[in-house]
Order: sequence, then C-alpha cells, then structure tokens
Amino acid sequence: MDLNEPKVTRLRLLFSSNKTDVTEDLSKDLLSWSYSDKETGQADEITLTLQDKTGKWASTWKPDGGEVIRAYLSSGTATFPGCELYCGSFYVDTVRFSGAPKIVEIRAVSIPLSKPIRRLKRTRAWESKDLKSIASGICTDAGMSLVFDSSLNPTFDRIDQNKEADLSFINRLCEDSGLSLKVTDNQMVIFDQEAYESKDPVATFVLGESNILRYDFETAQSESYKSVTIKWRDTNRKTKDTAASFSWDLKDPATKKTNPAVMSYTYTDPNASDSDQEYYMKRRATSQSEAMRLAKAKLRSLNSHRMTGSMTVVGDPLLSAGTVIECKGIGAFDGNFIIEEANHSYGTSGYTTDLRLRRVNNDY
Repeated sequence: MDLNEPKVTRLRLLFSSNKTDVTEDLSKDLLSWSYSDKETGQADEITLTLQDKTGKWASTWKPDGGEVIRAYLSSGTATFPGCELYCGSFYVDTVRFSGAPKIVEIRAVSIPLSKPIRRLKRTRAWESKDLKSIASGICTDAGMSLVFDSSLNPTFDRIDQNKEADLSFINRLCEDSGLSLKVTDNQMVIFDQEAYESKDPVATFVLGESNILRYDFETAQSESYKSVTIKWRDTNRKTKDTAASFSWDLKDPATKKTNPAVMSYTYTDPNASDSDQEYYMKRRATSQSEAMRLAKAKLRSLNSHRMTGSMTVVGDPLLSAGTVIECKGIGAFDGNFIIEEANHSYGTSGYTTDLRLRRVNNDY
C-alpha cells in the first residue's frame, strides 16, 4: 500500500427490500454519518445526516418508517479499498427535518420498535427447558434465526415470564447466566462473555505511538465486590414441617429455627480485598452447581466495571463490539479490554472510532 495515497472511507448503503444501492445518490448530500455497534442488550443504530437544499429528502425521497437500510463500511485507499464490514440491517425509526439550512437526519435501528419480540408483553411458564430451547422458541415466534455461540447452556426446571416482552425476558436469562445477547440482521446471537473476554486482542494501542486521539481510564471502588452469597430452596430436602416456616431472610437471627431445605452458597473473588462489598441474593436453583453458576455470573457482572475506559482512535472498521484490544503505556491500566460499544462516525473531522471499554476478567 502506498502510504502517500490518501485514505478513503466508504459507507455503502442498500435501501428497501429490493436492496437498491443508493450510495452514489445519497453521497452527494451526505454531511455525516455514525454507526453504533453495541455488545449486548441494546439495539445497534445508524444515523445519516443529509443536506436538503431542494427539499427532496423531506418529501419525495423521504424514507418510510420501517424501511430497511443495509450498511457496509470499508476504509483504505482508492487502490486498496480495504475489507468491507457488513454492519447489518437497520429499520428506519425517526426522520428529523430542521433548518436553516435544511437538514434531514435519518435514524435507523437494528430492531424495529414495532416487532412483537420487543413490545408485546407475555405471561407464560417455561418448564424443563434449557436456555437454547427457550431462545429458539422465541426466535421462531419472531421469524428470526438463532446463533448460539456458547458451551454453557443452563437448564431451568421452571422459569416464569410475567408480563414481560420476549426480548427483555431472554436478555434477563442471559444476564443471569453470564451470557451476552445481541440482535442484528434479523438474528439473535447469544455468546459467552467469559469465552469472548479470553480471546486474543484484534489490535494493540500504545500511548504515544498508536493512532489514539483521546483516552480516559478510571477505576471505581464502589464497583468492587468480593463475594456473592446465594440462598435457595432445595425441594428434595423440603418437609411438611419446614415448608411453611421457610424464610428468604439472608441473615437469620441466631435464635431462629433453621430450615434444612434452605441452602446457601458463596462464590468469592480470588483477588478480592477485605474492604470490598458482599452481595446477597435469592434465586430458584435445583442444585449447588446451579447455585455456583448463578453466583459466579452475578459476581462477574457486579465487578465488570471496576476498571473502564474510553478512547477515540483513527477510524478502523475492524474494531467491533465484543472484540478484545490491548492497551499499553498507561501504567496500572495496561492490559486487555473488551469493546462494549464501538461508535464509527464520519464528518468534518474525518473518520473516527469511539470505543467504550471494560477490563477483561480472566480470573473466574
């Protein structure tokens, strides 16, 4: 590659179900764009800001609500355009018209608000089902496909969905299990946070040497927990005499009669400080191994933001949510971080990527 050749960033856009390529027509009016790629629990977004001197984007060319936009991003040179990243399918959610001068902003999301999976609240019980089976059933109802990238697939003897949208419900189950959920391109993707955090970095950034435009890292003592204690009811040990006196109190008075059906398990961070907080929870569990899984997942979640950071770097399509980068030259903050959100944007300052980061946890 000729280092003297100017860098070219290209956002290729296909509109509507017939995938009409509007890149050339749209680029004449395109002032800026941004693509927000999130690791878990939230919809990805794309925003296009257009000049509208003739008023066509606010009238005859105005996209309808729910119209499909497929986006592809590449960055390189005219000779070597670079690899093209498929950002996914997006559904037009809002169109804003402002001035002067006349500006139209089109915002589209990866999950349309009108889809029942996001808005329709259901009440039902799932019995003797594993997480993958529940997710598969929800995807079938929504007309979506499922990608289940996890060796962990917990089974539930019974789990209740009470006046809860399917997407919110399955996301809650994933969070309780230490898994991440992402909806993109009409697919539900469930993956193991622990496994993804242990992957090799896709890039290394060295302060003072790499294309870092801005950085900010911090630690938060308020986000530090040393243990999670879970109490659950062992139905195999429940008796007629003890069932009625069952209490969820996590710290029972010494004089209170103990219930043999109430079990307790504590999962502890091997590197925790004595000054760190303790967390107590109650959950439905069928065994100590399930209680351990729930406690470990909760402790990982509680401690996930003990060390966080953000960086703005020269734009790179390969920096995507859920991938790991290595940071060097920042002292105690050196190490691997997982990208929670990558916001790719192009405007008057050129192409940049804003990263929201958290330190990986490879200890447990």
